[in-house]
Amino acid sequence: FFLDALLAPIQHPHGPAWVVTTMRADFYGHVGRYANLASQVVNHQVYLKPMTTEEVAEVIEAPAAQVGAIFEKGLARQVGADAQVREEMALPLLEHTLDILWRKRRGRRLTWDAYREVGGVAGALRYHADRVIEGLSPKERDVARRLFTRLIWLDEGAGTMAGRRVPKAMLVEQASDPGME
Repeated sequence: FFLDALLAPIQHPHGPAWVVTTMRADFYGHVGRYANLASQVVNHQVYLKPMTTEEVAEVIEAPAAQVGAIFEKGLARQVGADAQVREEMALPLLEHTLDILWRKRRGRRLTWDAYREVGGVAGALRYHADRVIEGLSPKERDVARRLFTRLIWLDEGAGTMAGRRVPKAMLVEQASDPGME
């Protein structure tokens, strides 16, 4: 149903519309399971080349500059370099790190001290998660641990991890029953 809704604008009788989607490279092979989607991807895909160091720095600094914010010397370049994972840009981690830095800014300045405090790009997600968990009671922490372990799918053979769908009723049941592991 979702794919039909996604592809419907492309075949609309009043003229096609653009539908832009993105996909993690490690899931690209799964497209073949869906004939309509596969044909659209094969016929219309656009490969975006990796950004250069200068392009990454511009993507980081330009939005801040538009609102009068500034990065301390060398910080934007370092954030960009740290977001490079195996020759690819970890854009979600980069965005999350920049969001935290924005929240921790001093006036208009995004600082090295804040970047170090959150553990850089590699530690920003953990930093945020730790703050959330610290705000929970011990019982809520136990429930959160059980729920989060149910929501992650790990394919050890392929070395990939992703979210997995779990029916809400099952999550509620598992959250309320500490014996369900």
